[in-house]
Amino acid sequence: MSSLEARLMGPFRIYMDGTETALPFKKAYGLLAYVLVNRRVQRTRLEDMFWGDYDSNRASGSLRNALYELKRHLPQGAVLVDRLWVIRGEGWKVDLDGVLQGSFPPFPRGEFLEGLSLPDCPLFEEWVESMRMDLSERVRRFLLAGSRDHGDQVRLSGLWGLFNRSPWDEHLALGLMDCLVALGRPGDALRVFSRLRAALNDEGDEPSEDSVALRDRAVALMMERSSLVGRDLELRRALEFAGASDPAVLWFFGQAGVGKTSFAKELARLYGAPALWARPVMGKLPLWPFEDLLRGLMAKDLMDREALSSPLLMRLGQVFPSLGVRRSDFQPVDSRSIGVMVFQLLGMVCRGNRGLWVIFDDLHRFDEASMDALEGFLSYMTPRCGIRVALISRRGDGPLRRFLRSLKMRGDLGLLEVELEPLSPQDTGKLFERLSQRALGEAELAELYSRTAGVPLFVEDAAKGASSVGQMFVGAVEGLMGDLADDEWSLMEVLAVLDGPVGLEELRSIASLEGQGFMKALGSLETLRLIRIEDGPEGPLVDVYHGLFRECIYLSMDVSRRMELHALAGEVFCRKEDPFSSMRAAHHMRKGGNLKGELEVRLKDLERHMELHYELFPLLPDSLLGPSSFYGTREATEEMLEECRSLMSAIGVGDELASRYAMIKGGFLLWWGEYQRGVEMTARGAEMSMKAGDLDVLAGCLRRLGYFYIQVENPVRLEEAALKLRDLKPRSIPLKGLSLRFMGLSRMFSLDLHGALRFFEESAAEFEMLTEMGSPHELNRLAAGIYEGECLFLLGRRGDGMARVQECLEAVRSRGFMRVEPFALSVLVRLKYLAGDMDGAFGHAEEALGIFSAMPWVRHDPSVLAVAALHRGLEGRMEEAGALIDRSLSALSIGKPSWRRFVQEVLLRFQELPGGESRF
Repeated sequence: MSSLEARLMGPFRIYMDGTETALPFKKAYGLLAYVLVNRRVQRTRLEDMFWGDYDSNRASGSLRNALYELKRHLPQGAVLVDRLWVIRGEGWKVDLDGVLQGSFPPFPRGEFLEGLSLPDCPLFEEWVESMRMDLSERVRRFLLAGSRDHGDQVRLSGLWGLFNRSPWDEHLALGLMDCLVALGRPGDALRVFSRLRAALNDEGDEPSEDSVALRDRAVALMMERSSLVGRDLELRRALEFAGASDPAVLWFFGQAGVGKTSFAKELARLYGAPALWARPVMGKLPLWPFEDLLRGLMAKDLMDREALSSPLLMRLGQVFPSLGVRRSDFQPVDSRSIGVMVFQLLGMVCRGNRGLWVIFDDLHRFDEASMDALEGFLSYMTPRCGIRVALISRRGDGPLRRFLRSLKMRGDLGLLEVELEPLSPQDTGKLFERLSQRALGEAELAELYSRTAGVPLFVEDAAKGASSVGQMFVGAVEGLMGDLADDEWSLMEVLAVLDGPVGLEELRSIASLEGQGFMKALGSLETLRLIRIEDGPEGPLVDVYHGLFRECIYLSMDVSRRMELHALAGEVFCRKEDPFSSMRAAHHMRKGGNLKGELEVRLKDLERHMELHYELFPLLPDSLLGPSSFYGTREATEEMLEECRSLMSAIGVGDELASRYAMIKGGFLLWWGEYQRGVEMTARGAEMSMKAGDLDVLAGCLRRLGYFYIQVENPVRLEEAALKLRDLKPRSIPLKGLSLRFMGLSRMFSLDLHGALRFFEESAAEFEMLTEMGSPHELNRLAAGIYEGECLFLLGRRGDGMARVQECLEAVRSRGFMRVEPFALSVLVRLKYLAGDMDGAFGHAEEALGIFSAMPWVRHDPSVLAVAALHRGLEGRMEEAGALIDRSLSALSIGKPSWRRFVQEVLLRFQELPGGESRF
């Protein structure tokens, strides 16, 4: 007989000779499971359990059929049958046998018969539920008996599983906390206490004295492990609070150098949970702290497969280059929504039993967008999320504090505010002795305290090797830098000028150091704890050890030296493609006095933002589809354009930069619906670029004008733009495929459908050739394919046309070109509606509506909205239908004639519905 194995815990699995086998229907699985557990069952019992609503003859026949199927799919002898009984055969290996006989471990994984449901068999459902309760109780009794025969790690695994299902079970929590403390994991024990307390609070109860005592044991163990000096009171408060509140926010504030960052770092270390840091930069780049946070997330490799494929990651990847997302999607709507999405992503990381600390450092230097994102993050924190937040600031007051206190008053989160003061003279001496391994006399201690004022950063510096107290901390910069070699001094100056972490190659280039000398200086500064080196997604990142070092060194530098290094930094960052490097380059160029360079960088950044987040099919290689600078609202983009205009006025630029500015601003105006101003500005840019001989800018102007002519379906003007593009030969823009697509659309608007189809096919072939030559332009090839499908449909080849568009839609999804998805769906909605496939049109319209909800721009597709309104109307949901009609009519303001005709046709049909006419 073949070897047989059945796994009843988790999804039911059957294996014959190691190969999984399947049964033909769900009742066969249920019947076999019942026989395997009970070993010997009367036939009448099985008839009642699975066919209780049948008469006896029919129930008996159904059982015979089920047993026949079992015998047919299982080896001979697996199930034995006689006139009265159904019996489990010999040779079965069933995962529950040991558990039912009281033999542990291993502990069963998953739920009994997970996913198997037979709603028409209530007796079977009752049996499954009773088995689940019985198994859980058996395991629970064994675990709480405290047996250590199999080691605490095995016991811990079982306790975690049960506690996750029943976090209100205080006996389980006590056993789990005891096990964790015994294993030296007091931080996890505090997290268990926090979850227990939250679950009991939901029932109006509090943890018992035994639980509190065990929590105190965990806190005491963590206090013993602490390396902090003079912070026992503050640390105990923080540990107890973080272990009792969920969600928990701890705010540490105090003067510079008092040890706020070290305190938060030690708190996270004692908890034994990963810590992610969000730190600002001197230039206050928008959202940089969240780039820092996500960069740490990627470097620590904390995300599972589901998180890595999450739409959240894709959407955030359009703002944050550290996520490495190369897709075409929309940026989040605003900075507050970014904070919410970051929290949701971290919530996925914290699933299971893993906690996480998120530490926002130097809040007093956060930019406005980062503060908005932080408020979104904090307001979305939910109970039992596993995330604890530490906030660090030199000040303890302000709008954020008032916002947090309002959340605390509403009961949305727990808030602990801790002010860290300088150390007492006694603790100052203890810290110095611990760091230097040298005790101080009374006079030396008095001198040390008078020079350091008990500030831990100054005490730490004094202990780095001074041979006598008289040499300690003679001036801030002298104390920090006095003994450094020239290369080390040069690196510290560069890091003081830079506004945050920097890669090794960028640092080496700005400092003008080579090979061994660079690495030696780097190692020496790290040993002296003047710098820190952390892992980043693309390699090590270097920054000053403490922001106070940067401030002291920067202020001590000669102004000309500062400007020289700023200018060098601007040149180095300008070579990189990511948006944060562009913003850093602009900041350093301004500080270095290179206003023209700053203007060039900002214009390039604005153009890339327009290409990636306004244009449906940006004329870029697929490898460049990804993040761009975050501007958020139209107002923020207008502010940046105004800043560029001010720079132009200040430096008096020529036609080359003025034409680029006109192209960019004109393009934005066209996208914002200010058509007359947009056309005039873009045409002016084209005229100036022709005069300056700048073919790249001229091509950009013609592209933006072409997009506008597509919008208003002007075939004559579109063909003119296409022909001009065809004749241009700019340095780096593949215009042929685009000009062919423009020609195809011009022909389609003129109803020359055969000519249009030919141009679309040629456009797709051109972009396919670019891909074969190593410059993938799949997004633009698919654009031609979608139009090709629409053209085939209009030529009467309806099935071929819809199949072509569907094929392109699937390719769009598989390649991550998510911003194009609603466009492809819109085309399918119109084609299926016109073909009379109303179910198909309604289904695609609902899909598109779901995507619209996450899109930042107001100009949604009126065709989709109209068809969705008709769908709601047919279902009698007239209130929702009316709202969709209003949105559809509003979206028609962009002036696209084909959309207007289609919407009118749909709305005429809507008016025929009962109550439909009253909606107009």
